[in-house]
Amino acid sequence: MPDTPARDRSGTSHSKLRLESIYRRKLAALNELKQSLLHQAFNGDI
Repeated sequence: MPDTPARDRSGTSHSKLRLESIYRRKLAALNELKQSLLHQAFNGDI
C-alpha cells in the first residue's frame, strides 16, 4: 500500500496533461473561430 500516493500523483499528472491538451485544443479552435469571424466581417459577409 505504500506506493498508492505515487500512483495517485502519477494519475493526477496524467489528468493534468490531458486537461492541458484539451484546453490548448479548445483555445486553438476559438482562435480559428475568431479569425474566421473577423475575416467574414471585414469582407462584409456578416
